[in-house]
Amino acid sequence: MEYSIKKISVFGDKIILNNGSQWVVSGAYTEKCANWYETQRILIKEINTDLCQYQLVNVDTADIVEALSVSGYP
Repeated sequence: MEYSIKKISVFGDKIILNNGSQWVVSGAYTEKCANWYETQRILIKEINTDLCQYQLVNVDTADIVEALSVSGYP
């Protein structure tokens, strides 16, 4: 399912999607997310690695980042 970014922090470390889910982006990816903006489309993929549960895929830029769900997902 596709979602859109509702809010993103200036540093790219926190993202809220339009479904209300909140995400903390892995430190290695925050610089990439700092260039994302509200309304871009996001896909959520479950990965369950040792460090992160999910990947957020920005459909508009093709960027893929790892993130932890802190509320509202699944």
